[in-house]
Amino acid sequence: MSVKLNTLLCNQIEKVRVAQSEFGEISKEIIQFQPEPEARGIRLERGLNSSIFVC
Repeated sequence: MSVKLNTLLCNQIEKVRVAQSEFGEISKEIIQFQPEPEARGIRLERGLNSSIFVC
């Protein structure tokens, strides 16, 4: 399950980057890409600059 979730997050990474470039920081709307609260694929408080996506 977690592998599929990570794949979904990786598929959304371009949209996430677009959101970052538009708003200057990670918007809380990106929680939509994280259907499970314990998903390790994304950390909103860190942003994208910490290489949080493990594809």
